[in-house]
Amino acid sequence: MQITTLEATEYKGYKVYIRNFHNLFEYLVIADGELYTAHIIVTKSPLQALFGKPYTKRQIEDVTKYLMNTAQATVEYLLENKSKKKT
Repeated sequence: MQITTLEATEYKGYKVYIRNFHNLFEYLVIADGELYTAHIIVTKSPLQALFGKPYTKRQIEDVTKYLMNTAQATVEYLLENKSKKKT
């Protein structure tokens, strides 16, 4: 199985990775020694599947954007909880 990292970045001090293998796309957020993740399954169009075509550039961009937004929401949630614990 080949795992492809589509994006590796940082958001508000937290490492964020967007990865793909087969039809599964996931984000990973590393925060305070913990790993937070979620994934989605993206089905190819019937023609893509029939002819073994890869995902289009647009499909990859859309999935990456969606997962990055979800990862950022996770970071925001973690930061909010962290600030609540301090008070």
